[in-house]
Amino acid sequence: MKVKFFALILFAAMAASLIVACQKQDGVKQQLARGAELEAKGLYSQAEEAFRGVLRLDSRNAVAHFGLGNVLSRQNRIDAGIAEYREALRLKPDFVEAHYNLGQALYGKGDFAGAMGEYREVIRLKPEHADAHSDLCAALVNTHDVDGGIAECREALRLDPNNVGAHHNLGGALGGKRDFDGAIAEFRAAVRLKPESAITHYYLGTALREKGDLDGAITEFREAVRLKPDDAKAHYNLGLTLETKGDLTSALGEYRAAYQADPSRPFFRDAYERLHRKLRH
Repeated sequence: MKVKFFALILFAAMAASLIVACQKQDGVKQQLARGAELEAKGLYSQAEEAFRGVLRLDSRNAVAHFGLGNVLSRQNRIDAGIAEYREALRLKPDFVEAHYNLGQALYGKGDFAGAMGEYREVIRLKPEHADAHSDLCAALVNTHDVDGGIAECREALRLDPNNVGAHHNLGGALGGKRDFDGAIAEFRAAVRLKPESAITHYYLGTALREKGDLDGAITEFREAVRLKPDDAKAHYNLGLTLETKGDLTSALGEYRAAYQADPSRPFFRDAYERLHRKLRH
């Protein structure tokens, strides 16, 4: 009888332990789902607390470290985000999304070598990851391997012909080789797919100006500043192109808008003051 009693006690203890484990698992799932939902809504501080709640229940949860890395990065706490991505990868080395987002964070800090390492690991784990090929292209171009970058962008577009980032990055790479026809074609493909991209309109404008199509460049720069009115570089380049065309009054207004948008760059104000003096004489 004692043996049976002991067995019953042991079974009850095991059952209680399983119930606690299941409750903990349910709590983790609910908090992960809540964190993801809050992140999708842009409520990053609340999402952060949800993911930290998961980690209080399960400190080895790679998905929670990844989610926390995302919301920290969204709040411009990049170093803290990088630390969370690294911890997610320590726990789950084949976590493709963590490698990719770590690459994005490192790229944003200007650590192109580190970013390339992460993008290459994504491609090793998932060769069909078009965005990783596209972003590896951008990192390679930033380290002066333009031909290598072009090859990666072309692979991204082979995998996903409608990849906006790959068209944009390939346009930039071709422009770097002074293939302005090729660059214009890629930037046009990108704006067809994503017409609200101010930065792509801006780069299309620069390629058109380099090609000598000033009217086309003005159209694209105007669209860039319409989409992003505080883009100082777009205002400045629009002013420069208008001045080249001889529309000095309009150019003056764009130079003024440029330095008002970014007073930290003296050459915007210098351009305004130079043209203002010229118009007064």
